[in-house]
Formats: sequence, structure tokens, C-alpha cells
Amino acid sequence: MISLSDAIDLILDTPTLERQTEYVPLKKAINRVLAADIITDMDVPSFNKSAMDGYAMREQDFLQPLQVVETVAAGKKPEKVIGPGQCAKIMTGAIIPAGADMVVMKEVVSLVDEHTIVINAARSAKNILYQGEDQKEGDLVLNEGVKLNPAHLGILAMAGCTVVPVYRRPVVGLFSTGSELVDPSQVPVPPQIRNSNSVQIEAQLEQWGAQVINLGIIYDELDTIKGAIAQLLPLVDGIVFTGGASVGDLDFSSRALASLGVEVKFNKVAIQPGKPALFGTLSSRWIFGLAGNPVSSLLQSELFIKPLLLGVYAGQKLPAPLQFPIGQTMTRKKAERDLFFPVKLVGHHVFPIEYHGSAHLMAYGEAFGLACFPLGQLQLNENTMIDVRQV
Repeated sequence: MISLSDAIDLILDTPTLERQTEYVPLKKAINRVLAADIITDMDVPSFNKSAMDGYAMREQDFLQPLQVVETVAAGKKPEKVIGPGQCAKIMTGAIIPAGADMVVMKEVVSLVDEHTIVINAARSAKNILYQGEDQKEGDLVLNEGVKLNPAHLGILAMAGCTVVPVYRRPVVGLFSTGSELVDPSQVPVPPQIRNSNSVQIEAQLEQWGAQVINLGIIYDELDTIKGAIAQLLPLVDGIVFTGGASVGDLDFSSRALASLGVEVKFNKVAIQPGKPALFGTLSSRWIFGLAGNPVSSLLQSELFIKPLLLGVYAGQKLPAPLQFPIGQTMTRKKAERDLFFPVKLVGHHVFPIEYHGSAHLMAYGEAFGLACFPLGQLQLNENTMIDVRQV
């Protein structure tokens, strides 16, 4: 049995891991991770433009009546040069005509007649958005490693980046072993149980950027499990399966991996729940064998697979766990493992949620996060600061 930190180090030190770049259309880039810095190809704004509806004029003519010589709409080039005693009616976003150096908002202007205005204000802001005010041609607008949100896509569009360099999403094969499992659409009869693992782990993998090939349920037969792994290996970067990571008589997955030549790096980790956790490599592929209990596999995915998918393939720095004071004293009899348990947030404190063990997935439906009772500690006193991971 190895420590959690040693297990993560072994995973992240795997030499077969690769980060690759691909190019996708701008409209398909949402939630992808940029694989290169983005430089704008033009000034933003690309011309001096009006910040509001009003009248473009010379500042030195502010206190005198002004003749309106033209109307400049957005998307239209001005035809006149603004001279002494003149102005142009202008719309938001329109080009500032030559000769003008300010825009007076229409709300402080009165019409003397059809072509003459006076300004009913003692002063005014310039109300001009100047060329290059936001970005200059050649400026860095987005950094490599950014996970793209809708605003980022707008920035890419303004920078003229219509084909976007992003990190390739890893392809992950997934299946759950267990002859007792049935599809969630079925009503199980004893001793059957619904297969929740495949659903929740596929959701986690996709949330962390993977493309998933989900084989669903694979029965507890050595040749069937070997066949599933062999089917996936040519198609994927890695494989995740649940069940069979321990050493029970019917846990065929470990034997299937051994027969295929998988090099197992570890098969037990000092965490609770989730001690049976297998990680290995085969050629350029990585393989995780997670526990069959749904809470254990949820936790193991969070601890082991998330750093791999986000940290390695997406090049993102994972946020450190949050720190909260615990709202009540907790004790335990053994301290040889990091104990993770669901908590709720009440005010500024976290409190443990009633939890019946590694099959009690319902406890996590109302959980704020996963708290850690650290290895080596038998007691957490009230107000002790503890690590909490939001999941």
C-alpha cells in the first residue's frame, strides 16, 4: 500500500503521456484548452469611433450653435470634414469624422432648427473610443492553457482567429465489471444492482476534457474482460474500469491485465474509501482499475484521473483544496489512511454529512465537497482547518 502523494507522483511521471495539438473551427472551440498564445492581427478598435449617440464636433466650438452637416451611422464612412461651427449627427460605433475631436451626447443637445443645434451643458467628456485603445496589432490577447469560455471565443473572433489551436482531447475507454450489474433502465432484482459507476465516471471524464468510449457492463469472466481491454487498446489513450481492482476470487480484471502484459505500478493506496486502486501501463496506454463501490470510484477518479486529464493533457494547474474549519470534533480508531468524507457548508464551517460507507452515493447528492481526515491523525478538534475538495 502506498501513500496518496506517491500514487499521484507515479501517475504523473508516466513517460508515455503526451500532450498534442489539433485545430478546430472557432464555433467548436468552447470549453477546449488553448494550445498556443493568440496574437491579434489588428488594432481594437480599428478606428476612432463614437461611444454613444450624439454629435461629433470640435471641442473649441463647444459653447456656440453648430450646423449639422451630415449623419454618420455605424458602418458608414463620413463624407464631410468637420470645420469651425459644424458638427455631424453620429450613432454609437460610427467612425468619428475628420476634424471632430469629441462627441456630445444627444440628451444634452437642443434643436434650434432642422440643421442647427445648441448644447445645454457646461462641459462634456470626449465620448470617443480611440483606435487601439483596447488592443494594438501584435498584442497578446489570450494565453496558452486558457480553457475557452464564450467571452474567449468573442476575443478570438475579434483577433481573426477562426481556426483555433487546442490541446487534443484524450480518448478514454470505460467499462464496469460485475455479473450483478444491470443497466440503469432496468429494475434490478436481488442480487442485481444498477450500474451507476459508468454513468458518473463518464460524466467526470467528459467534464475533465476526455472523449469516452463506454462499453457499459462487462461480465465477470476472464476472457470477456481481456476481450474488452484488447478491443479498447488500439482506440484510446487510456482505460478506466470499475470492479476487479482487488484480489477476490471473482476479480478477474487484475488477472486479465497481467495476461496482457500490463505493468502495474500500484494496486493499493492509503485512502478510505478506495484502498483497492490499480494503475498500470501497457506500451503507450495507461490503465486505471477502480473500486466497484460508487463512492470509492467517485473519489478515486477525483484523486487520480483528474490530475492526469487536466494537468497533463490540458496543461492546467489544478486548484489547491479549499480550507475550512470543521464545525464539530471528530475521532476515529485507526489513522493509517487519508479518510475522505462528505461535508455540508453551514456559515463558515463544514460539517460531516451522515454517511453509511462506500456504497452510500446518496450522501453526496447534498454534499458541498469532500473533506480529508489526514493520515496519522486520530482526532480533528472543532475549528481545525481541513482540506475540502469541491466535486
